[in-house]
Amino acid sequence: MKNNGLRQMRLARGLSLAGLAEELGGLVTRQALHNYERGLSRPSPEVARRLTRVFGLDPSLLNGRRERPIHCVPAGYRHYAGITQKEKKRIEAAMLQALEARLRVQYLLYPAAGGRMPPAISVRDAVQAEAAAAEIRRRWDLGRGPIASMTGLLEEKFIHVIEMETDDRFDGVAVTIRDAKEKSVGAAVVNRVGVCGERERLSLSHELGHLVLDVRGGDEERTVFRFAGAFLAPAEALYARLGRKRSCLQAEELLILKRHFGISLQALLFRLYHLDIINRSYFDWWYRELSALGWRKREPEEIPRERPQWLRQAVLHAVSEGLLTGRDIRRIFAASPERETVSGFLDRAAFKKQGRAERRRRILEATGGRLQP
Repeated sequence: MKNNGLRQMRLARGLSLAGLAEELGGLVTRQALHNYERGLSRPSPEVARRLTRVFGLDPSLLNGRRERPIHCVPAGYRHYAGITQKEKKRIEAAMLQALEARLRVQYLLYPAAGGRMPPAISVRDAVQAEAAAAEIRRRWDLGRGPIASMTGLLEEKFIHVIEMETDDRFDGVAVTIRDAKEKSVGAAVVNRVGVCGERERLSLSHELGHLVLDVRGGDEERTVFRFAGAFLAPAEALYARLGRKRSCLQAEELLILKRHFGISLQALLFRLYHLDIINRSYFDWWYRELSALGWRKREPEEIPRERPQWLRQAVLHAVSEGLLTGRDIRRIFAASPERETVSGFLDRAAFKKQGRAERRRRILEATGGRLQP
């Protein structure tokens, strides 16, 4: 039996077989590691101990067994565009580890929540993508106003948002999650750490487009980009604030719209041009101005990033109800790249045994000192 657990952990760390052999101090050869992963042999107790130190996890996780095996299917044809094959494999392995851990918590707390994606909408061009964005907003009862948090919205719909440090050329990827029988059990978006909030929101909206659209013909990326802009800044909302035609726009007015809709100036100008609120020559003029001001690389009044909260809230819920102990959590997330996010949680019994002063200190520490006396 292949040891997929060992291989997945190695890839998630971005290690080749030779690199892992070096991490182990030459204790075993590259070929020996290959044999472990192929199930042709088993590591000795000493090698197993060294491997668990390298990966920082429970030795039993090296057996490769997975309770609910899943795999991810990227949505859209440009997934992982521009990055190396090695980095692609690292992202895929780390994403799979994170999702396996998350789904164990999700199955425990929300067993009926998986696979809740709305039926895909077939579109052939950017105009139909505009209508599709309005339809998804209608299905989710979002109205025409700004979306307070794209991350929060996706997590509310059980579309997992996973942050990952990776190559600057990687913007994000959306995947559907399937079990061993090819049944859809959920969806996720991987987002790159380090981008500004407005770019993050557009990226999340873009990846949502890949999940909910069935693009049939035309330029898929252009169509999905149109969906993303329309989802963040609906046409009727922009018409209400700007009118149907504008021959001049002040920079301050654009910044007000940026703050209101949570969308970058560049994406906003594309949106106004696509809706024919401004013409091509005025769009080109503004784009040259953005370049001259240095705003294409970094815009003024950057929007704060939206941090995913589902994982922390779900784990806290499970611990508070006595469904998981601190030991359970450490085991579930031992191989996940998100283990640092949950490593500070205590099991309920241990927390209750602490003195009042210590409990209060831990609560204040966990909330950043925001709890009022």
